Amino acid sequence: MNRFTSSLFTLVLALLATLPAWAQDDAARLEEQCAAGVEKANGLLKRVQEGELKHDQALAQLDEIDALVLRFAELDPRGAEPMKIELSSIRFWISKMKPLFAPGELEGKPKGDSSGPKPDPGPKPDAAPKPVPRHDAPLEPAWHVPILPNDKNARTQVLGAFMKAEDPRHRAWAAVRVPDVPRPALVERLYELLLGDGDESVRSAARDGLVGTQHTSVLDKIGEAVADARDDQLDVLFEILAARPDPRTVKALFQIILDREKPLPNVNERSQDAMKGFRDEIKTAFDSGWRKRVFDVFKGWPGSTVVEGVGRYAVQASDQRERQEALLTLGLYGDGRAAALAVPFLTADDNPLRATALATVEMIGIPSVPYLAQGLPRQSTKLWCYQALMNITQTRLGTEPRPWIQWWRENR
Repeated sequence: MNRFTSSLFTLVLALLATLPAWAQDDAARLEEQCAAGVEKANGLLKRVQEGELKHDQALAQLDEIDALVLRFAELDPRGAEPMKIELSSIRFWISKMKPLFAPGELEGKPKGDSSGPKPDPGPKPDAAPKPVPRHDAPLEPAWHVPILPNDKNARTQVLGAFMKAEDPRHRAWAAVRVPDVPRPALVERLYELLLGDGDESVRSAARDGLVGTQHTSVLDKIGEAVADARDDQLDVLFEILAARPDPRTVKALFQIILDREKPLPNVNERSQDAMKGFRDEIKTAFDSGWRKRVFDVFKGWPGSTVVEGVGRYAVQASDQRERQEALLTLGLYGDGRAAALAVPFLTADDNPLRATALATVEMIGIPSVPYLAQGLPRQSTKLWCYQALMNITQTRLGTEPRPWIQWWRENR
């Protein structure tokens, strides 16, 4: 019995070992059938144009070829993708195509019987108006989608050549495939197509390629392009940035605000009137222009992404205006992480951005309380922190940290 079980187990293992080979042979046979089907589909265009096939007949044959390619896509999605694209193009042109000849027009017409007297045809009806001749656009020649090589260097060369081709279909096809090989040279070419190509389909493909390319050179190029971009170009660049929720994207978005919007006012005092006017101006600035567009993008991003990117920018920025913009943005995304980044600007001695930091922590609200309480023991920052605590909590608990920490634990 043991010998029989061992033999059976060996046989099962041998069968399992041959399965990959069977699957590979099946995929190869299916690929050959699909290639033949695509070749047949290209012939359907001519047959419809010459009147040999009706549109519905050609589309029915195309459905059979599509089903074959979908089966192949289950085994090899990447190998089937070019075939699916070409079949989609063929389907579009067949649906738009008009035959040059009506069915049977090229065949000889039977002659009528000339024997016997001919009946009087009667008065001739008024001649029908001649149809206005149609000038259908010539069909674009079909082209075979190339198969990209596996070697990355060779693939880069192929995509680079197609992105410089005269045919816009070639340029668009290559542009959407750059994410597979995100080389800096190809990213550079994508920007040239995005901002300068005369074909809308190519510009759209370049935009999709840049959105899908996860490479630092993309953000570097956007940062360089933003400063000198025209208004229409800036709208396109902004769309790409908005589709990339990444802390590194924040710098480029802030660059748009700095370049296109007026600086915000700055106040460095705690008086109620001064702070009220300051907050009103900030609110007006937030609700219009590029600031509103950027903040609307941030609202759709994960909060941690925004806080990390904006906080890094607030700490690392060398310019006072850059830090001010970043601080006020932190106020829109109030949580403990944002408060931890904003409170040090309030408690630092001789800080020209204290009023900005005060407005920021008040926008953050209750999460700022424990961080503000830590600034109460210092004489130079006590009044600023106490002012912020009273405005946030609407209560007075003195200048000792402990009561405020207890209040935060009970009300957070």
